[in-house]
Amino acid sequence: MNPNHLADIRAGTEAECVRSGSGYRIGPTLVLTARHVLLDDDGGILPKVEVWLGHPEFGSPRPYPAQVVDWRPPGGLDVALLRIAGAPAYGPPVHWGRLTGTDTVPYTGLGFPHFAEYTPGDRNVEQLTGNLNPLSIGPDGCIPIDQDAHPVTGHAAGGDRRVRHWSGVSGAAIFSNPPPSSSGAVRRLLIGVVVADDTEFGGARLHAVPVAALWRDERFTALLAADTGARPVLESVELQGLLRPERRAHPAGTPGSLLAADREIVPFQGREDLLRRLSEWRDAPEPFGIQLITGEGGQGKTRLAREFAARCPSDWVVGFLDAPHPSLEENGGPTAEVIARLCRTAKPVLVIADYAESTPQRVSALVQALLSNAPQRPVRLLLLARSAQHWWDTLRSQLEKEHPNALSPPIQLGPLLPATAGPDARLEEFARALAAFAPHLSAFPELPSADWAALARQVRANRPDLDDEQFGNVLNLHMTALIALLRAATGQDPSLITDPEQELAAHERGYLHRVARRQGLLDPGVLSDRTDPDRRRVEALRALDRALAAAILTGPCDDDRARAVAGLASERHAEDVAGWLATLYPPAPEEHAAGIAIGVVMPDRLAERLVGEILTEQPGTLDRITPLVGDTDTAQRCLTVLARAAVRPAFRTELDDQIEHLIAGAPERYAAAAQFTALAVERPDPLINGLLVLGHRDAEEFQRQIAQVADGLPEQSVKHAWLLVDIAQLHAQLLAALADSDPDAYLPALAASLTNLGIRLQNVGRLQAGLVIHQAATKLYKAAALRDGRYLPDLITAHQNLAIPANALGLKKGAFPMSRDVVEAFEVLAEVDRDTFLPHLASALNNYAALAAQSGRRKEALATFRRAREMFEELAARDPDVFLPRIAGVFDNISILLGEMGKQKEGLAAARRAVEIFERLVQRDADAYLPDLAKAVRNLAARLVGVGQHTEALAASERAVELTERIAEVNPDPVLMELVIAVHNHAVILALLGRGEEASAAARRARELYGQAVQVNPDVANAKLESSLNQFPNQLSEIKRLKEVQAAAERAVVLYKQLAKNGRAANKQDLAESLIVISNRFSEMGSPVAAFAAAHRAVKLLERLSKRDPDANLPSLAWALYNLANSHRSIGRRKAASKAYRRAIEIYERLAEDDPDAFRPGLAMSLHNLAIVLGELERPAEGMVAARRAVEIYERLAEDRPEDFLPDLAEALSTLSHRLALTGRQQEAVAAAARAVEIYERLAESDPERYRQDHLSSLVNLALWKINNVGFARELNRLVKAFSAAVSGSAVDRASLKERVDSLLRSDALADQADREMVKELVDMLFHAYEIDAEGAAQARDGEEQHDRAGVDVPDIGGASTRRPRRQNWIGRMLRRNR
Repeated sequence: MNPNHLADIRAGTEAECVRSGSGYRIGPTLVLTARHVLLDDDGGILPKVEVWLGHPEFGSPRPYPAQVVDWRPPGGLDVALLRIAGAPAYGPPVHWGRLTGTDTVPYTGLGFPHFAEYTPGDRNVEQLTGNLNPLSIGPDGCIPIDQDAHPVTGHAAGGDRRVRHWSGVSGAAIFSNPPPSSSGAVRRLLIGVVVADDTEFGGARLHAVPVAALWRDERFTALLAADTGARPVLESVELQGLLRPERRAHPAGTPGSLLAADREIVPFQGREDLLRRLSEWRDAPEPFGIQLITGEGGQGKTRLAREFAARCPSDWVVGFLDAPHPSLEENGGPTAEVIARLCRTAKPVLVIADYAESTPQRVSALVQALLSNAPQRPVRLLLLARSAQHWWDTLRSQLEKEHPNALSPPIQLGPLLPATAGPDARLEEFARALAAFAPHLSAFPELPSADWAALARQVRANRPDLDDEQFGNVLNLHMTALIALLRAATGQDPSLITDPEQELAAHERGYLHRVARRQGLLDPGVLSDRTDPDRRRVEALRALDRALAAAILTGPCDDDRARAVAGLASERHAEDVAGWLATLYPPAPEEHAAGIAIGVVMPDRLAERLVGEILTEQPGTLDRITPLVGDTDTAQRCLTVLARAAVRPAFRTELDDQIEHLIAGAPERYAAAAQFTALAVERPDPLINGLLVLGHRDAEEFQRQIAQVADGLPEQSVKHAWLLVDIAQLHAQLLAALADSDPDAYLPALAASLTNLGIRLQNVGRLQAGLVIHQAATKLYKAAALRDGRYLPDLITAHQNLAIPANALGLKKGAFPMSRDVVEAFEVLAEVDRDTFLPHLASALNNYAALAAQSGRRKEALATFRRAREMFEELAARDPDVFLPRIAGVFDNISILLGEMGKQKEGLAAARRAVEIFERLVQRDADAYLPDLAKAVRNLAARLVGVGQHTEALAASERAVELTERIAEVNPDPVLMELVIAVHNHAVILALLGRGEEASAAARRARELYGQAVQVNPDVANAKLESSLNQFPNQLSEIKRLKEVQAAAERAVVLYKQLAKNGRAANKQDLAESLIVISNRFSEMGSPVAAFAAAHRAVKLLERLSKRDPDANLPSLAWALYNLANSHRSIGRRKAASKAYRRAIEIYERLAEDDPDAFRPGLAMSLHNLAIVLGELERPAEGMVAARRAVEIYERLAEDRPEDFLPDLAEALSTLSHRLALTGRQQEAVAAAARAVEIYERLAESDPERYRQDHLSSLVNLALWKINNVGFARELNRLVKAFSAAVSGSAVDRASLKERVDSLLRSDALADQADREMVKELVDMLFHAYEIDAEGAAQARDGEEQHDRAGVDVPDIGGASTRRPRRQNWIGRMLRRNR
């Protein structure tokens, strides 16, 4: 918004001003205003219109007579154009905008409202500010705009709300008003014209005609183009900072500039099939799509994209990605804000990224951002590049695996006119180019005066031979047409053109030199003090060539850089030389407005040719240009142009040497840029060789430059994970080459680089590749440490790094002792130098603890984790930025371990602490720490389940899924399995809460995601699913969904059978554990033989594994033996069961010595079941011993964790009372039974639904053993059977039950009054239980019928479905237990 363009509109007669309003100058002679300001009461145009231009604060406004332009706006809109004459020079052009989003947009404007005490002689201006409402539609399609400041109703005309407070502001132009924090490239766009004051809002709301509505009229845009000399462009207000419009055409300074794609001198023709293909891609239903078009320079990529953009429907927002734009920098700029607006746009968007290979990081960042924020409307990204090099391979591999629907097959743009098109096609295009160039050549003062149209006809008759393959390239053909015209104008034969690019460059340089002569730059004493005219001319031209090369390599140039570039020709006449360059290569209007003095030399092939010629003629020029290269972006541009120029055979040898010399000679300016540019250009050889030359010349400086890039990249990043891999691979490649010739200097650095590469590969989920790289690094460090003990710590660290992927891939046998050795080594080193090696020791302890936990050594793992945490806390006191994340990670690990140990409350506290820390870290750097937070929240959900807080667990689980989805959308490869597990765990929690349909949907999604994960990275997917597949059947079993549990477990067995074929012990262990799970499920489903077969196979497998690695496999073997014993017992093989129980007990006893917290529960459980089976074998004395031991262990466990072990203690006491009674120890039996009753009574008070049957059972036991009478026992059993039958629905009425009760109470055994009262209490509880269960059974039967009709799927990772299991008759179970 330019205050000098403000217009005060006055309309009336010669005698008086009848109407006044506001307006805005939009061109040298055009002013935009509201039409009603110009009309009389009858609707006719007032005879005299005058425009006062300017703002009083910026000079005295002057009046200009105006004529109303003969133009009727579309739809009768209330706008008009005025034409003025004699106005001062027009300043920077207007930029036009339209609203494309859904959020309110701040605006500003200038006008002359009458409430500002406006009089013809006193022009008081009001600056309007407020908000536009894009989704609101006013009368005639106007935009409602709400004012920040406005007249208060009641201060005028007696408070009449119908008063138009804003009279006089009609016609004011309103502009978008970006906040001050916005990027400097974000401009104010003219988006509307005020036409009405909405009186219903008392001055608080105006209405404006959107200028986008005027774009529907070609006459309006034609008038603008004719007035300004440039086709107007309509930009998106919301997407400024991301998109730039097509470059505005501006006068060419040289004949060669006519070939620039943005000038479109030769009308577009052909490629119709390709345009249709692009239209189909654009209109596809996917929310986001990406299309790459490659082709050699001059093949027509940019012209094709511009034509495609021009043909897009008017509702599409189309723009070019401004590659060097600061808004795309990942430096805290507006990137996230702009991307968010792009995803919220109300219109579909086409983004065109030209020269995509030059800025792969920015393109990748844009793609990742779009994938992580699904746009509301379709977004299409069209990439243009000379070749699909490494940058594209990386991006494509991600998209193919993670978002295949977003990716379309690349298009290789071939010749527009191949030989198969025939000679007539090339001749026709050649003639079209001649006709198009001819009218423009008369504008160049240094060209001969000629009838260019006549020359075009002559050249067509005497044309070059166009059959050569090079003329299939459309730029070559157009170059040839231009050169032919220029040759003909000077009397040369136009048919003798063999290398159009070379001839064009020669003519371009000649033209530049003629302009320099006309401007006096070749005069004596200006650029050369030589007296000999020929030598003076040569010296001056070489000076100008240096400045031209610098402008090409560093441009576009602002005023400061323009002076510096020109100074390469002459410090004394730098201003003159800068003016010469600006005349030849003027900036586009929007560049000029942004302070650019010298524009870009186009087309780029011509620029590359000019650079190649100048540098081969003046080899030392690059050294003189180097001081002008002050930032990495400029260095990358310079190296990109040089690398492209060096592709030409004529320059290759010379330029390769110069590029190598440049990088090696000025590493502080070019070495970092060379590393990034090498990933993007078609031929990176000279860049890589330059870095190698630096390495051979100065090992210290080379390694400093490599480290500078490596250290400048984030330690971990979701968005840039693959860029980190690419850079690490390049570094390893360079160092490997240098180490061949100088191993002493580079082998340690190569080892460090390989270590970094291995870690980067792990971070993107490439565990197997990372393992191989770490193995190579370890070998190198070993060799280095043998020669020099200083590398011993690096060797130890390398072993630690090697253990991590080895463990993740299931190679636990080697990983665990390796990790233990690393800890011991760093403990020794830390004793010698604590400050240096404490961080290493803390990390080693953390890694070792994780492996110890996986190996079943939970007590040792917990103690080790706590040691690591204490060390990290000590380190964090000195450097919190580095070590606070480590503390959070240890808390997360401790939480998981405590959960596995059954210490759920402690685990929950640790999980909350981990989440709390990661929340703070994410506020600081979400890109780095969001994955850690997602895992911590997922673990928090699991711990909440462990303590029974299912509702809170569901909320945490939902958040874990949401966070993981955000990460996966940005970089799915490394976290796809994390998403599988998060969704799978969420399904389990939903199932626990009884939300079956939602659980089913979540489980199906987890299954689909797992299929994707296996395709992307089967090693990671299978490794991470190990615990998930085994855990899921156990959790489902707890909620009694047996059929789907069986299906899930069976799928786990199938998976692990496949994995076990690779020979890894870890996978065989997982197979065995899955067999145990499926054995349990078969048993619960009443298939004891199948259960036995699975359990038997698991034991055999684990026995073999335990011989090779007892530490890792003994816990699983004990569990397997316990389950095998249960299976033996279920098929009547009680002796075999007792033998298996004893073997399990033996192993659990050994394990409990080292880790009692982890293994005493298994020992007590095995002893308890042994006691039961010994009783069944009529060996009550041995059973009593086993039961007593079980009780003793459960008593100790219940002291620490009563909520977990009191039920087990009560059950063991009941079993002990049986065994004591059978051995004649009646009083001890009664005491044990009484303790069981006491415990069950307490449990039933807190959870009656769960424990009332156990309470009743314990009362029956107590009655049997306390009233030691055979007749009484028989009557009690008959009574229990009768109640069982009643609950089952048999024809047993209440009277019959009452009769049996009376019979029992008349028993002679109840002589003692206390015993009689106890039995009465028991009977009352049985009656109560009968009433509850009878009602519950009826409800269950009704619900079962409804459930069967609904056919709800039950969630599991494998997708099985089942029906709700029938309600079990617990009185029957009690009877069986006490028979």
